[in-house]
Amino acid sequence: MSAPEPAQRTRRVFFALWPGRRLAADLAAIARERGVRGRAIPGENLHLTLAFIGPVTDKRLRELQGIAGSVRAPAFDLLLDRIEHRPRQRM
Repeated sequence: MSAPEPAQRTRRVFFALWPGRRLAADLAAIARERGVRGRAIPGENLHLTLAFIGPVTDKRLRELQGIAGSVRAPAFDLLLDRIEHRPRQRM
């Protein structure tokens, strides 16, 4: 009988769009002006999640980073026309 494999460390990952510092500050100011309730997110953590991947090993994370790094697409404009608050997700 062989020994069981050691548990592999995983981390939860997702693909997201991250605004620049100025845009993040502008978005935070708009949220304050509009009286958006909820926990304020620090500017450096503000993002738009595109796809939640879930728990992955370090090896798989490197593979995903390689795949993501090979994606090529032209620049585009994205119109966000509302602000919403979602309760903290427990995944």
